[in-house]
Amino acid sequence: MFILKKANLMAIFSEDGSIDSSKEIEDGLYFLDTKVIKRLASYAKVRDVKKISTKVTNDILIIWELCNFDGDEYELLVKRSFCVLEDGIDIGIEIRNLRDDYADISLRNEIDFTAQDIFDVRRAISHGINFENKPSTAQFTVSQHGARYECPFFKVEISNGAPETLERRLLPKEVVKFKFHIGVKVVFSKSEWKHLELFENSRYYKTKIDIGKRGSLGKLLKRSLEDLDFLLLGTKFGPVPAAGTPWFTTIFGRDSLLFCLQAMNYLPDIVRNILSVLSYLQADAFDNFREMQPGKILHETRTGEVNLSKKLPFALYYGSIDSTLLYIICMHQYWKTHHDDEFILKHKHNIEKAFEWIVSYGDTDRDGYVEYSYGTTLKNQGWKDSSRSIVRKDGTIPPGPIALSEVQAYYYGVLNAMAEFQDHFDFHLDSDRLLKQAKELKNRFNTDFWLEEEDYFAIALDGNKKPIDSIASNPAYGLLTKIIDEEKAVMVVKRLFSKDMMSKWGIRTMSNKMKSYNPFSYHNGSVWPHDNSVILMGLMNYGYTEEAQYLARKLLRTARFFSYRLPELFSGLDESEPFPYPVSCSPQLWSIGSAFVIKEVLEKE
Repeated sequence: MFILKKANLMAIFSEDGSIDSSKEIEDGLYFLDTKVIKRLASYAKVRDVKKISTKVTNDILIIWELCNFDGDEYELLVKRSFCVLEDGIDIGIEIRNLRDDYADISLRNEIDFTAQDIFDVRRAISHGINFENKPSTAQFTVSQHGARYECPFFKVEISNGAPETLERRLLPKEVVKFKFHIGVKVVFSKSEWKHLELFENSRYYKTKIDIGKRGSLGKLLKRSLEDLDFLLLGTKFGPVPAAGTPWFTTIFGRDSLLFCLQAMNYLPDIVRNILSVLSYLQADAFDNFREMQPGKILHETRTGEVNLSKKLPFALYYGSIDSTLLYIICMHQYWKTHHDDEFILKHKHNIEKAFEWIVSYGDTDRDGYVEYSYGTTLKNQGWKDSSRSIVRKDGTIPPGPIALSEVQAYYYGVLNAMAEFQDHFDFHLDSDRLLKQAKELKNRFNTDFWLEEEDYFAIALDGNKKPIDSIASNPAYGLLTKIIDEEKAVMVVKRLFSKDMMSKWGIRTMSNKMKSYNPFSYHNGSVWPHDNSVILMGLMNYGYTEEAQYLARKLLRTARFFSYRLPELFSGLDESEPFPYPVSCSPQLWSIGSAFVIKEVLEKE
């Protein structure tokens, strides 16, 4: 599989340089969440084809092939190229006659159009959520010049500039070049979905940053910046990164916000674009189907007909307990780092509404902790959102609501951030009261979540306010906002670097002593680079520079096994190399962001 992308267009090719959904369901040319071409094959009709080289960049695929072998020599050298643009795809075919004789060639362009939602594609490969197949009201027409698809939410026009056949006689040693363009134009209709306006008159540009590094760290940073450019989507606020390809080429709240923390010192423009988009998409109403209340920050957005027609809730979905807290933390960190008062004033109302949501809806039982009830779409609503990620040591599922340890750490950070915002911008709050509340939260957290027999914190409290006693990476996020008492931080760090938590390649999401541990599970024993990067930031907060650099070097060694592209996650086994997790996103946003944290840690004197 080759994935090419530019702004809001993505193409998935097979290894032979064709798109054919009948063989590989993932293949296709996609505009955001809609596949618009299901078959594309541009080739010379020849025999004895021998592929001799392939080159792939973010948006270009080039394949060189030798053809027409007579037992002694080849007659033709064919170069096929595909370049994904913001408005379509360019196809190039170059044919070189290698012999001192005439050669007759025949070109073929086979194109088949579609309008398939990416959720339908994911369901077909058992990598998505089932939904009811209600009849579509869309109209789909195909002509020799292209295709047109129109549904109540958008219309797609595809222009086909590639002739079906083309004949040519080549002179001896002649080189000929052919270039065709397939155009894709999408117009969104006026509807209830304001996020569709994000992608109208969108602005896209690549990042500009001098990494100034050589060696392994330089390779990691170079690859990470290339991958960041690959993930960027065009929006009316400027480029904003998608969460990961191929299935999450859209905007995610939590993923984007954690990336902001990782890259805050290096990419202020991207951070500002992300925060602007999330402010724009902040919830302003109630909708149980989408787990939405006023002030809440987005979990994910989707642009395909399946979600826009409400067969699934992800058009604008808010089923995340931590995105709203991270939003305030990132706003505060952006202000502290870049001293941009004007930006904060512009988004002051959004920050106020986010804080109101935390107070009004985040703490459902008014016990001072932010918690979630098990969701109808996503059961668990922290970053470990798989259905069995929050379990007791014995593997049983606890009753909700669930108060995650990392969410209380974020809440502590929010209270301190809002106190400082109040002193500088007047949010009509009492900063002394906020600081007192933060202190009380810290004291209670260090008591209620602490597991004396483990010298470590519980992953969460259950609905009965009892500690969920699995040993996992979540409590280490307390180091990020400094909610953990100094004396307990010593024990937390010791446990993180013990053999049950620390693998040969990084810190596991769950201790290998737990009943639910599985090194190839999504959240219960795998290693996530971003998870480790948050721990790295926390270690540096408490002055554990030596430990942080030891972990950062582990992650850098891991990157070498993945061509310096840190994957979304990999196995927690202690083997001679880190084993990949088969359906891991690659590239993935917060794994890209981890490179900046590794850089910062390793450069610390």
